[in-house]
Amino acid sequence: MIITDRLAWLGAGALGIFLAMTVPVAHPFWTMAEPQRTLEFYVVMEHISLIGGLMIAAATLARKGREAIY
Repeated sequence: MIITDRLAWLGAGALGIFLAMTVPVAHPFWTMAEPQRTLEFYVVMEHISLIGGLMIAAATLARKGREAIY
């Protein structure tokens, strides 16, 4: 959806929600012992930064879509 720019804001939002849901399911760093905890924490931080980028993309693409209507 993002690549084809058809409802790209929805695709970015869906990817952001998917990434947020994978943190407690696939990367529960708070239940692990060191050094695995630190490695999983880095993965979680990467997910959070990707979510932030997807939020910016969704906001930008939604604004672009509204401007095309007017």
